[in-house]
Amino acid sequence: MFRVAVTGRALALVVCCAVASSCLPPAVAAKRCQAAIDSHDPVHGPIRSGPDIACHPLPDGPDNLQVCIDSCCGLEQCRAFSFNSPWVLNVSYLGCRHGLDCCCLKRSAPTLGPNTYPMNITTGLVSPGCATDHNCSLNGECQASGQCKCDAEWQGPACGQLRLVRPQTLRPAYPPPAFVANTTSWGASVVLDSPSDGTGPNHSTTNTYHMFLAEMTHSCGMSAWSTNSIIRHAVSSSPEGPFVRKEVVRPEFAHNPTAVRAPDGTYLIYHIGCGNGRPGYPPCTDCQGGKTGKSCHGPGEQMACSSTTTNLLYASSLDGPWKEWNANFTLSPTMTWPGVDNPTVTFFPNGSLLMLGRGGDPRRESESDGVITAPSWRGPYTFHTVVGSPGSPAVEDPFVWQDHRGNFHALFHKFTDEHPGSGGHAFSTDGFSWTLTDEAAYTTVVTTADGTEHPFNRRERPHLLFDSTGTRPRVLYTTLTNWSSSGANLGHDNAFSFAQAIDVEA
Repeated sequence: MFRVAVTGRALALVVCCAVASSCLPPAVAAKRCQAAIDSHDPVHGPIRSGPDIACHPLPDGPDNLQVCIDSCCGLEQCRAFSFNSPWVLNVSYLGCRHGLDCCCLKRSAPTLGPNTYPMNITTGLVSPGCATDHNCSLNGECQASGQCKCDAEWQGPACGQLRLVRPQTLRPAYPPPAFVANTTSWGASVVLDSPSDGTGPNHSTTNTYHMFLAEMTHSCGMSAWSTNSIIRHAVSSSPEGPFVRKEVVRPEFAHNPTAVRAPDGTYLIYHIGCGNGRPGYPPCTDCQGGKTGKSCHGPGEQMACSSTTTNLLYASSLDGPWKEWNANFTLSPTMTWPGVDNPTVTFFPNGSLLMLGRGGDPRRESESDGVITAPSWRGPYTFHTVVGSPGSPAVEDPFVWQDHRGNFHALFHKFTDEHPGSGGHAFSTDGFSWTLTDEAAYTTVVTTADGTEHPFNRRERPHLLFDSTGTRPRVLYTTLTNWSSSGANLGHDNAFSFAQAIDVEA
């Protein structure tokens, strides 16, 4: 994506009023802002299609795209623009005229999708010029020009979008090829055991990547997750896989594992479920092809073996054996959710930790996340405060880390606002006070190297693999699926774990 700092020009609005039947709403004069163009291919590139505040035709001119960008920058409510060059539809739309370039301004930032219109369209986002690094999502630095200089892994006007490499194919990282036709997996947490520089715990010179994920037994899909989910171990010599299936780490019911190495060298797997079955709800067997049959029904999720502990597994090796540790926790006045749901942690050198867990705001139940701390992985764990506010986008399934500047970041599965089902991002300087951004860190559309766009209903359970410092993201792991949890598309609940490299060379 292309980033540029621009100043809203009165000329753009003068031109607009001279050629359109009505002027745009009043603009903020000389408003400095940043713009990011989604694609420089107006024919085949993705576009943002959605409701417009206003549109206006433009006379022939070489800088009409810049005029359109400036018009958006000059309008307080404008978040995105659509430049149609020229408007070729015979139907007039909000002042757009056949044969003339037309600029449309949007109040929200719709998710990127394919261009299905028979004309050249360039879309993009704008955001106010930065004043501090907070305006750059703490993923870059605010320059004196008012423009964010994003870290290599990030892009967008406020550095809120991961710079993802277009993969050659949609090959799953897991399941492996021999099992992909009848296996559904969910999430993927990857740990590098033995870095090739010999600094790993085994001083090996061979990279081995260990993945821990949820897998549905009996060839079931995600509709049977609350009875059929197990924690599976898989390995690969490549971070993008394919990963080779190994042992079952935890039987039904165990779900949503996140693996991490503590400062004392202990390997940990945080998860939900007790791993001893669900009384009265045996695993469903009415499944085939990684999809769930109509007779399968299950209870709600089980977070831990009791209402006052959080479940985790620990071992001295990523190959196990794994032992169970039930750590006590205490609630807070603002966090009364009865359990630690889908936990994720980042450690400090002294062994203490910061955790985010789903269910921090009882007013919104599962659609929020809260802050939790502990002096060590053994606990006790203390609940603190909620990420965001009741008006923030609803999020779940966090993944937290600390960057090379010491700031905290988290990815989420995002429920609401203009990017439903996409990757949410939040940042913090202290780990307690968080800012949830309104940009999508990634979307539910995966574009492969040949330009083909592959849309999915859901893209969930984000995890990252980092560079050797443990602070710079290099690979994004998510789950891709067309499953609808409402059951409206029964038979389409198969899912797979997907690895997408992050571009740090641009």
